[in-house]
Amino acid sequence: MYQILIVAYDCNPTRGSEAMFAFNWVNILSKYYKVTLITDIRHKKGLESSIHGIDLLCCKYMPERLSDILCKLHAHNIQYSLFIKKVKKIIDKNNADKFDLIHCLTPSGHYSCNDLYIYGKPIIAGPLGGGLKLPEGFENYKTLKYILRNNYYSRIRKNEKWNRYYNNCDLILIGTKYLLENLPEAIHYKTVELFDTVVDTDKFAPCSEKSLETVNIVYSGRLELSKGCMLLIKAYKLLLMEGYAQSRLIMLGDGSQYGKICKFIREEKLENYIYMPGRVTNSTVREILQAADIFCLPTLIEHGGTSILEAMSCELPVVTTNYGGPSISVTAECGIKIDAVNNNQYILSLKEALKYLIDNPEERRRMGRNGRIRVIAEYSYSSLEEKVVLLYENTFKKLDKCKLYNII
Repeated sequence: MYQILIVAYDCNPTRGSEAMFAFNWVNILSKYYKVTLITDIRHKKGLESSIHGIDLLCCKYMPERLSDILCKLHAHNIQYSLFIKKVKKIIDKNNADKFDLIHCLTPSGHYSCNDLYIYGKPIIAGPLGGGLKLPEGFENYKTLKYILRNNYYSRIRKNEKWNRYYNNCDLILIGTKYLLENLPEAIHYKTVELFDTVVDTDKFAPCSEKSLETVNIVYSGRLELSKGCMLLIKAYKLLLMEGYAQSRLIMLGDGSQYGKICKFIREEKLENYIYMPGRVTNSTVREILQAADIFCLPTLIEHGGTSILEAMSCELPVVTTNYGGPSISVTAECGIKIDAVNNNQYILSLKEALKYLIDNPEERRRMGRNGRIRVIAEYSYSSLEEKVVLLYENTFKKLDKCKLYNII
């Protein structure tokens, strides 16, 4: 049986985002191969109670209080660098020769790099994400954080250590084709597109009990400028002005735009139409989705889009942006995708899309059914398992065929 070393800075089934996605990979691979996982000691408790049959090696590379401070400062590269130093010490103690390949699973950000190729083993990186830029026409949405982030991405491509890492990777997994813009063209041939965002289709299942009098539109996500929350608020105001008072807008989440949105609602006297509960539990999100009629996430920067898949799994038609992850996960059969040209165009197009779905309940239901079918086929845990198993089977076939440590 092949032996795989997985290095995952974040890997935890009790946490969201990439920590959960990493756990999915480890859980799948442990069924077919002998897996050794090296991760942060913070994840030990969550992993020990959730997965068995792997060699779990947890490392503590700095005091927890210092780690929390660096997290707040977004100094993730400093943390990852210290983590990798500890990882190499662990590998040295555990005989690197026994591993057939090393999979650097997280961080998923393409700006991260390491030098684990020194062990002479095939390296798989990713799936990588991040680096998505705002669509042209939305220049006023560039925050200081966005500008600093993109300046950093530009500089990192000139970094010798970063380039050496990706040049030594044998296989680079990318979440979407958009990431290619941030990788040197010379290594594009090493990339394989694999969208690993999945949803629990048993948990997020449709519910037949819905209001017959009110059409409920739901937004679920961070209330940030780049998520398009203000675009939705303004589009919904236009919708009400055209007489669609039978609708309600429920905005789940918090963020930097929460206060601004609440102020807008008060000034425009929209309190009877827009519900802002703030951040809610996952179970509450699920219950609200199951009772809703339309899901809308007009995000301008979205690499994955878990909330969209959750809504589709609950048989909701989706209104979103024809860009980034949503442009891949949502098709014309299960939702409406809006081209992001400029602010005014988007608001008007968003209003028309919502109006169309409110006016056509049968079309809403048809799109909703198609959305769930698509999620089960492409974005469920079982579909991810099929993709991961096939990827690794092909990888090891190439290793066996050439008898050299070159995957591609």
